[in-house]
Amino acid sequence: MNSKKIDEVYVSTDNIEIETVSRAYGANIIRRPKYLATDEASTDDVLIHAAQHIYWEFDYMVLLQPTSPLRFAHQIDAAIQKIIDRKGDSLLSVCRNHRFIWSIDKKLINFKKRVRRQELPLQFMENGSIYITSSDNLKKTGNRLDGQIEFYIMPYFQSFEIDEYPDITIIEGVLKYYDFN
Repeated sequence: MNSKKIDEVYVSTDNIEIETVSRAYGANIIRRPKYLATDEASTDDVLIHAAQHIYWEFDYMVLLQPTSPLRFAHQIDAAIQKIIDRKGDSLLSVCRNHRFIWSIDKKLINFKKRVRRQELPLQFMENGSIYITSSDNLKKTGNRLDGQIEFYIMPYFQSFEIDEYPDITIIEGVLKYYDFN
């Protein structure tokens, strides 16, 4: 709501409590059908449903996942400006990854051999905070990340997601330390 570059805010939900709170804060509501409100439903299908609901009348759609709440309004604006300036088709927020990732069969996935962290090549991890896709890209591909993809780099502390109950405690700690208003 504090973004200077977002014209309309929509919340897609099938939950009456979320709808009521969202309306109270000035959001428009898109009633999500039950088949798009399951754990198996894809985010891209939800975005396509939302785009159809607003008749594809947008240049760019910005997705702000509620499970990745650690973002500032100025970062949303900067990400929007970046995709416009670069004439990108899609953008995602990322943070630098400097961790070694292993497969279940004990093989190093993201690097050929183990080196000091300072020697690792630059790698990025999707953080789930900001996604932007053009109307044309979403309509053509059915995917929020396709075509010319841009990164918006965010600090690691903004990459915590609410996937399990203990994650709430971590995010509450970050929210107490930083003023996200």
